[in-house]
Amino acid sequence: MHMSSPSTGTRRGDDHPTLLTGARDWLARHQTVVMAVLIGGAIVLAVIPRWTQLGAQSVWSDEQFTLSQTSGGLTRLRDRGHTEIHTPFFAMLVWLWNHIVSVGAVRARAFSALVTTLGIACVPLMLRRTPIPAPTRWLLTAAVATSGLGFVYGQEIRPYGLLWALAVALTVSHLRLEWEPRTGGPTARRQAVHLGLGVLASLTHLFGLVLAGCSLVVLVARGRMRPLRGLLFLAVVCLPEAIWIIHGRLTVPGFAAGTSWNARPDLSAVTLLLQSVFSWGVPSMTNGGFVWHTPAGPALVIVVLTVALNRYWRRSASSRGTPSPPAISAATGLALLAVLIITSSWLVSQITPLWTPRNLIVVDPVIRIALGLLVVSVPGRPAVRTLLSSALVIVLTAGLATVVSANRSPWKTDFRAAVRLAMATRHTHPEVRIAGNLDPQWAVGTTSHPDDPRTVAALTPDRYVSRLTFPSGVRLADHDTLWLMYLSPQADTDSNTQIMINTASPSQCHPIAITGILAMYCTARAK
Repeated sequence: MHMSSPSTGTRRGDDHPTLLTGARDWLARHQTVVMAVLIGGAIVLAVIPRWTQLGAQSVWSDEQFTLSQTSGGLTRLRDRGHTEIHTPFFAMLVWLWNHIVSVGAVRARAFSALVTTLGIACVPLMLRRTPIPAPTRWLLTAAVATSGLGFVYGQEIRPYGLLWALAVALTVSHLRLEWEPRTGGPTARRQAVHLGLGVLASLTHLFGLVLAGCSLVVLVARGRMRPLRGLLFLAVVCLPEAIWIIHGRLTVPGFAAGTSWNARPDLSAVTLLLQSVFSWGVPSMTNGGFVWHTPAGPALVIVVLTVALNRYWRRSASSRGTPSPPAISAATGLALLAVLIITSSWLVSQITPLWTPRNLIVVDPVIRIALGLLVVSVPGRPAVRTLLSSALVIVLTAGLATVVSANRSPWKTDFRAAVRLAMATRHTHPEVRIAGNLDPQWAVGTTSHPDDPRTVAALTPDRYVSRLTFPSGVRLADHDTLWLMYLSPQADTDSNTQIMINTASPSQCHPIAITGILAMYCTARAK
C-alpha cells in the first residue's frame, strides 16, 4: 500500500498550511537572502543619509560654540574651552580636521559623520575573529547602525558623535570578553584593547569614563577579568578625566559652570531615555540634548521582545540546569552593564546632577546589542529565529527611517533662517529696524565664511539693530521693526511669539514661522 507523507508546513489532519507555518517554511528556504536584504538595507539607510543630510539642519548654539572654539589657533581653542568639564580632546581633533579640510559647518560635521560610520563598521570588524557566527555579527551591526541617536549626533559638531562611536567599540570589546573569557594570550590582548578604548572614551567625555568604569566592574563581577587587573585598568581609565577635573577645580574660575542648569532626574527620565534609544519620528530639542517623546519605537520592540522571551522560557523550562548558550550569557552581561550605567547615573545625579539625555547616549549600543543577542539565541527552529530577527531589523529600520525623513525639515533651532531673514530684510528695506536678543554668534556656520561682515552687521547692535530682552523690551516703535528672539531649546515658540505680539500691538504685528525662534514683524505706530 502506498502512503503519502504529510506535506511540509501542514498540520496533522489539515490539508492547508497555516499562515505562520507557511511563512516559517518560506523563511527556512530563503532565510539567508531575506536577512541579507534586510540588514543591507538597514546599513545603507544608516550610512548614506548620514552624509547627504549634513547641511539639512541649522547650526545651533552648542555647535556654534565648537565652531568658534576650533576656527582659530590653539590659544583660542584653549581659552574658549578651559571651563568645559570635558577634556579638550574632541576640540583638538576637530581643530586638526578643520585645518585639513578647511573650516565650515558641513565640513566640520563630516568629522562626526566619519567617526559614527567607523563606529558602525567596527562591529563586524571587531567580531570577525570570534566564535560569534557571521549572521549574528551582521544582525548586531544592523542593530547598532539603525540607532536614531547615532544618526542625529553623527550630524553635529559636538563630542557626542565620537562618544557614541567609542561606546559602540567599547560595547563590542566588552562582548568579546564576555563571549570568550579564557585566560592566555588572546584574552590578554583583548583586555589591552578594552583598556585603550576606555582611555579614549574617558578623554572624550565624562560619561565615556562612566561606561568604561561600569564595564570593568561587570567584567570583574562575572569573572571575565581578574580583580587586581580590573582595579588597575579602572585607575588608568580614570586618569585623564581626573587630571582635567582637578586642574579645572583648582585653577580655573567658573569651571564646569555650564552644567549648573542640570536638574535631578526622576523616573520619567528613564522612560524618555528608552524612547530615545528606540527613536521614532521627529526629535525634540531640550537643554540636555535631543529626545523622542513618542513611545511607538519601544512599543514595537517590546512586542518582538515579548515573543522572544516567551519562546525562550517555554523551551528552557524543560532544560533547567543546563549551561546557558554563549549568546544568552553575553546578553546577560550587557544587560547588567546597561542597568549599572542607568542606575548609578540616576542615583549620583540625585546629589550632583549629571544626567542628561545626551550624556546617556553611551547606553544606546549596549541595549541594542543585548537585544540582538537575545533574539538570535531564541531556542527552536532556525526559521523561527530568522522570523524574529527579521521582525527586529524591520522595526529598528522603520524607526530610523522616520528619523531620517524628519531630518529633511528643520527641527533644530533655525538660526540659519533667522540670519537669512535679517540679511534679506536689511537688503530690501534698509530703514527697517532689527531687534531682539540678537547675537553675532548666530551667524557662525550660516555662510561659508562665519565672519562675513554683512552677516555679522545684521546682528550687531547699532542705530538700526537693537539688543533687547523678552518680554520687557518688546514694544511698538516709530519705525517698522523685525523682532527675532531666542529663549531656549525648550521654549514654546508659538505661545511666546503671541506674547510678543500682544505686548507690542496685535493689530500691527504678525508672526513669522521660524523653528525655535520667536519672530514677528511690526509696522510703525501711528504718530
